[in-house]
Amino acid sequence: MAEKYETIEKNHGRIEKRRYWLMNSVADFIDSEKWVGLKTIGIVESERKILGQKATLERRYYLT
Repeated sequence: MAEKYETIEKNHGRIEKRRYWLMNSVADFIDSEKWVGLKTIGIVESERKILGQKATLERRYYLT
């Protein structure tokens, strides 16, 4: 099961959306036997739009 949360910040001509996912069920994760002790996978996705510029997208992964 995954939990999801989203934030939006608007400042100085910039809009930044952040999406967060937290997955507690990692048993079906590819090659899970190689990740002994893995309990949770977290993902943060940041989408940034600055006035007059191309939007950027960044993802960060966290293993706990």
